[in-house]
Amino acid sequence: MAKEEAHQSSILVFSRFVIRRGEQKYQYSPRGHLTHAFERDKFSAWYSYDDRGRMVSWKDAQENVTQLLYAYPHLPELVSHVHFPKTGRNFRFLYNDRKVLVAVETLEQRFYVATDQNGSPLALFDTNGNIIKEV
Repeated sequence: MAKEEAHQSSILVFSRFVIRRGEQKYQYSPRGHLTHAFERDKFSAWYSYDDRGRMVSWKDAQENVTQLLYAYPHLPELVSHVHFPKTGRNFRFLYNDRKVLVAVETLEQRFYVATDQNGSPLALFDTNGNIIKEV
């Protein structure tokens, strides 16, 4: 396996996977999925995947869990819901016919998503058109 090291940017690459970037370290499953990312005294996160290779959850060092659900039978590769077990909060993602995220819903509110030409989210707006979050 090829091992490359780029000293200028402090990135260590092993077999096409970044395993170290500065002080941040990364671990992967045999299938190539990121399973653990951490930096001492800064952060630590663990990632889980289903048998289709879709990320289904991540957990941080404070035991905060985020779960991703794929409940659209006609769009099995797209996240339909995000659930936060500690708080009980849920978010539902809505897509257009081009599989671009257009809205995010909670029980209380709907937010609209502005995207770039590739469908990558740029901003989140409330129903009055106010920017809630820029990405």
